Order: sequence, then C-alpha cells, then structure tokens
Amino acid sequence: MKSGKMFWTILLCFLFILVSMGWLMMENNASFDLKAKLKQWVGRTPTQAVKTNPPEMNSANIESPNGIKIDGTVHTTLYRDNFVLQAQEGIRCINRNGDVLWSSNMTMQNPIIQATAKYLLLCDRDSKEANVQVDGKVLYTVKTEQPITHAKINENGMLAVVTAEKGYKGKVSVFDNSGQQIYQWFSGDNYIIDVDVSNDSKALAVCTADASKGVVAAGVLFFHLDQDKPYVTEMVDDTLPVQIKCYQDGGVVLLGDNGVYGFTLYDKKRFKYSFEGREVLTFDMQSQAVITVALKEGIGASGVSSAVEMIDRKGSKKGRFEVKGELKQIDVQGTTIAANCQSDIYLINAQGKEVAKKYTWSKDVRTFALMPNRREVMLSGAGLIEFVSLR
Repeated sequence: MKSGKMFWTILLCFLFILVSMGWLMMENNASFDLKAKLKQWVGRTPTQAVKTNPPEMNSANIESPNGIKIDGTVHTTLYRDNFVLQAQEGIRCINRNGDVLWSSNMTMQNPIIQATAKYLLLCDRDSKEANVQVDGKVLYTVKTEQPITHAKINENGMLAVVTAEKGYKGKVSVFDNSGQQIYQWFSGDNYIIDVDVSNDSKALAVCTADASKGVVAAGVLFFHLDQDKPYVTEMVDDTLPVQIKCYQDGGVVLLGDNGVYGFTLYDKKRFKYSFEGREVLTFDMQSQAVITVALKEGIGASGVSSAVEMIDRKGSKKGRFEVKGELKQIDVQGTTIAANCQSDIYLINAQGKEVAKKYTWSKDVRTFALMPNRREVMLSGAGLIEFVSLR
C-alpha cells in the first residue's frame, strides 16, 4: 500500500506541474496525450508576456488564390464570425476577406484564448494578468499577485481565475463583468484542475484532484457566490479530472480520463458514461445538446482506429462514428460535429451519420473550426486559412 501511495503522490506532483503550467485547462481540439504533455512541459521556463516594440500589424492580409495568408500564426480562434490569430508578434483579428479589424501587441507563450458570443478572454498562463475584450476594446483587466494557471469566462462576462497560491493548493477568484472581484476561495487540500461560473452567474463549479487515499480521485464542488463554503461536495473515485462545464439548464458535466460524469448544480452525481479503458484523444463540451469525445479504439492490422462518440446530457450514447487513423481535432455547432483525422475532414450528426462527403485538404491541418452555418469549415495550416463548404 505504501508503494501505491508513493506512486500516486509522484503522479500528483507531475499533475500539479501540468496544472501550474495550465495544460489541463485545455482548449477545444487540444490533444489529451498525458505522457507527451509531461515531456513537453516539464522544465519550461516562463517568458516575457508582452513585448515593448512589436512589429507593425495594422496592414491587411493579402488573400492568395488558395486562401488568406497568416504566416507565423500558431493559434486560431473563431470569434463573432471573425478570427483571432495569435502569433509570436502579437494578436490580430481578421474577417473572412483577410482584413485586419484590430490588433494587439500582447504576446503569449502558453495562451488561454476563449470566445463567447460577446466576450473574448486573453491570458497567458504563468502570467499575472488577464484581459477581457469586446470587439478589440479592453473591457477590463484583472491583475493577480500570483501566477495564473487557469481562467474561464461565461456568457455574461463573469471571469473565474485560478492562481497558484503559497501555502495552498490553489485559489479561485471570480470577477463580475466590470472586473470587480466578487468572490474568492482557497483550496487547502487538493489541487484545482478547472472551474466554471454558472450561466446565471450565481454559482461556481470547481473540480479538484486528490491522491490522499492512494488513488487519484476527482473532487466536484459547487459554491453559491454569496457563501464561503461549498454547498455540494462530491468525490469521483479513480478518475483524473480534466474539465468541468456548466450548462444553461443548470446541468454540470465533468470530463475525466476514464469517463463523463453528470451532475446538476443542486444535486449530486446523476450519471456516469464510461470510456471502457479507451484513451481520450480530444473532446468538445461546448454544445448545450451533446458531449463529444474522440477515443482511440486500438491498433490493429490496418493501424490505429478511432471513434467519435456523442453523449447526451442524460449520459446516454446518441451516436458513434468510426475512422481509420488517429483523430486530432473535433468542433461542434449544435448537434453537428466536424472531425479531423490527418488531412481529412468529416461532417457528422449527433447520431454518427455523415451529413456530407469526406473532404481531404491538400495541406496538413493545424487548426480548424466548424462555422455557425454548420456546413462550412475554416482550415488553418501551412501559413494559410481556407474556407471549405462540405456537401
């Protein structure tokens, strides 16, 4: 038993390194390779968050015959039908014609970029500052005393920020849509993995990791923002927590490494959907209708195979779609799912049925997004953005 406890203690130490680097607060379409991320992040040194003399970025991009040139871009985010491009020299927002709508000299080594229908959150992990913008104008800036590990904003502009606090396993601070701090909570026992503010902006959901009993368990805590202590505390044994999400109807979903767990803001655990030992490749929890997870099925004679599984908010599987190869990214609009495997793009519905022919891009897909019309995808790679209609 002692050796088991030692193993989980070591694992949790590595986990905290990842959390402090902000990896577990993954963006949509991020990879879920724990071992690879451990190798990638351990030993990284923080870098300066903002350069004082960035290159000029106010000129419009030139649209090439094959798309919009975006040389140097490392991250692309869909925001209000436009695109926020994050690169070494700063951030810019372009429209579909490649025109620069606004730009910023803020550079980020390990970005947290989240877009809602109105708000855009920009933050660099390990920095001490988070910016909330609307159409390129800074609405408010939050400055912290300790490094930021996570940050997440809800549809009302309420911001939750997690920091690494001395003497604690983490701290959550909540700010209203004017940037005023309205709540804080210190975790003394377990590391904070993720947080989310409810859609009505009255409650806070927190997930933590605990290895005190020799196995990693996820803690799920719900707080009223006018009370100091959680009103619901639930432990999910033998799972490594990854992300927690609040939904419009009061439901809450926890994604772990071995399954999906459903709650409501006022009840304990409602369901568990098991991954049955399969590895999580990527996921999307933004849709109000379905949770979408890409899983590695195994390695056979024909190579790696993957499956996209759609889970409804009651914990039942709605559909499944299998592909040959390892899925890299998925993006969801409503009940329509776009999936990327190598250079192939698939468009399916929540029942796992293809609603368009497979499209193969001539370049490597770095990032992609399913547009709100649910038929068009934005593809980014090789210094270009292209728009493709799937039929």
